[in-house]
Amino acid sequence: MEIKKNDGRRHSRLWLSMIIVVVFAMVLATCMPMVMAGKPVKPPVSGDFNLMTLDSRGDVGRYPRAVIGGAPDYAMHITYYDSTNHALKYATNKGGWTVQTVTTVGNRYYFPTGGVADLALDANGKVHIIYVNSTMNNELDYVNNVAGTWSSPIPLLASKDVMGQPSMAIDSQGMFHICYWQSDLDGSWITYGYGSPGAMTTKQVVYGDNNNVLSWYMSMAVDSNNVAHMVYVNLNTRVLTYTNSLDWTTTIEMSGVDILANIAIGLQNSVHLSYFTYPDRALCHALLSGGSFTSTVLDNSIDPACHHSAIAIDSNGCVHISYMDYPVGSSKTIIKYVSNVGGTWNAPKVVDGSSNAGNENDIAVGPGAKVHIAYFGVSSADLKYAEST
Repeated sequence: MEIKKNDGRRHSRLWLSMIIVVVFAMVLATCMPMVMAGKPVKPPVSGDFNLMTLDSRGDVGRYPRAVIGGAPDYAMHITYYDSTNHALKYATNKGGWTVQTVTTVGNRYYFPTGGVADLALDANGKVHIIYVNSTMNNELDYVNNVAGTWSSPIPLLASKDVMGQPSMAIDSQGMFHICYWQSDLDGSWITYGYGSPGAMTTKQVVYGDNNNVLSWYMSMAVDSNNVAHMVYVNLNTRVLTYTNSLDWTTTIEMSGVDILANIAIGLQNSVHLSYFTYPDRALCHALLSGGSFTSTVLDNSIDPACHHSAIAIDSNGCVHISYMDYPVGSSKTIIKYVSNVGGTWNAPKVVDGSSNAGNENDIAVGPGAKVHIAYFGVSSADLKYAEST
């Protein structure tokens, strides 16, 4: 064969192509779904958290919601969306990490407002879940595992056209508090329900017309007096409104708030928020004091898009916040965490700093201020979990 002068370059390109194919195959192999749960995937960037992949079987992990149980095991309970199978899934480490499919909920990607479910534990540690069922005209449905297996779904309040992120809490009397967002061609509204499944009363908390569009994302928490506290955001004005179930008419407002604000109840029924400012999207904590909120900026990096955060209060009254963030100059998100353990706000910590590590997240705090974070891993489309060391 005649060797031409450019054959060396051609052979070099051939070898380079072969190397790229081999490397791609190796990367693909590491990203293939694993038929197991709870495998540590990489050492944490900061050394403060252990990271695990809980479910990687398909495109899973969107819209995680997490709660922690009581003594003796303080088990984690997480619900999330499986977009491959259009299913609601549940993960727990009670007796070791396991993953279960709860029920089919339909294709949530048809609804860009997102959100699927919320969960709460009763006094016996049993799991109760409400979720948006897209196979039934966006009906709000309910399941539980009181009998040891998942119950058959039942419609909750006969509500249709439910969108966004529903919220639920169970109070000290075992009564359910829920809130959810609905809309039609004329506007949108937020409904609050109280009682027990199958016997709930409802109240329309607020109505917004097309000039005052309400965010599909609202957050609710219940205090020790069984009072429900709620926050929501007006998308036209970016004004956050706080109200509670004492009358649902008294409101406190705060301007310059992005869509995804969250609420938690602390010691002495104090009201705490985690939120991002608008339009700069700095992470903030707010404490309700008298008739207004006092805010503290925790991470003031200016980022290009809306953010997800979550907030929890430990038994000592310390605040813990998980959140997604964009590193400077990057469009790939990471997961971070900040707290005021020790009495003052600490510097934010990186939980998972890998490229496109995650966005939607939720947080729970157990005994000894041990932090648990569930989040959707964007780059690998799986459910991830971080536990403080």
